[in-house]
This record gives sequence, structure tokens and C-alpha cells, in this order.
Amino acid sequence: MANTQRDEFFCGYTPAVSPTALKSMRATIKSLNIPRQTPGTLAEIAKQLNPLLRGWIAYYGRYSRSALSTLADYVNQKLRAWIRRKFKRFQSDKTRASLFLRKLARENPGLFVHWKAFGTNSLTGMTAPFVYDGAMNGNVFLAYVEQVLLPTLQAGDAVVMDNLPAPISSVFTIYIDRFLFYL
Repeated sequence: MANTQRDEFFCGYTPAVSPTALKSMRATIKSLNIPRQTPGTLAEIAKQLNPLLRGWIAYYGRYSRSALSTLADYVNQKLRAWIRRKFKRFQSDKTRASLFLRKLARENPGLFVHWKAFGTNSLTGMTAPFVYDGAMNGNVFLAYVEQVLLPTLQAGDAVVMDNLPAPISSVFTIYIDRFLFYL
């Protein structure tokens, strides 16, 4: 049940993947035992995964693709585990393995279906988080943009501005638009 602005109730439904279906999909991916396929290549793993992912994204993602983002994260987790087992230099460093996977995804975005459908930014999460103790003002925010955020941006990245005051948002938008022209 939902309430409109005129205090009228209505029943709404957004079709999406159920938790039971997500659990079944994760079980199917787990049964492939991706981390233990170290003699194989990433292309061979993609041959196994892509038909499954393509079907699930086409069926369940038709109305609410974002509901499948947890599945995409799970697949990336399994790929990261495969990288850590396959390459000794990544065995003890999960962060370096994540960065390597992100680099692979940027260089070969079509290798896995979910990289194309959900993008590659979710592979390492936030790239330029910022915590400031005090009132945010335009000067502090622009310093963050110049020194922290802009060096991490690449073409195709998404920038989420949450809870920014309107004057800072408008200055930031203009600033980013100028910068993105050069990417």
C-alpha cells in the first residue's frame, strides 16, 4: 500500500527477483566452483557464466535490473577469489586482486555480461570517499573535488552527490561538466 500526495491509498507492485530466486542463482554459481578452476582461463569461465547471467538479466532484470546487483557483486566476488588462487601475487592481498579485476573489466567490458549490464564501478565500491568534520562549504568541497575526486575519475564513472546543499551541487555540476569534457 502506498499513499499519494492527495492522501489516497493505492496498491502498487514492482516486479523484481525474489530472495528465493537470488538464493538459487547464487547456489548455481557456487556449484560451478569458479575459484577452483585455476587451470582454466577467464575466457573459459566467461563461457560458463555468460549464458546463465544473460538469461537471468533478461528475465529478472526486465523491470528492476538493480535488484540483480547483489548477484553481480557475488559473481565478482567469485572472480576475485579465482584471481587470488590463480596468481600468487594476489593471494594475500584482496585489495590488489580487486584492482586487478577492475582493470580487467575496464579493458574487456564485454568479457562478462554483468560487466556490461551493471558497469565496472561496483568492483571496488567507492573510489573517493570523503568525511569532513564540520559544516561543508563551497571551498572545502571544491578542494575535495580537485584533490581527491577528479584524479580518480575515468570515462564512464558515475558520481553520486548525496545530501549536498543546492549551491554546492550547482557549482559541482558545472565543474564536473568542464572536467568530463577532457576525459
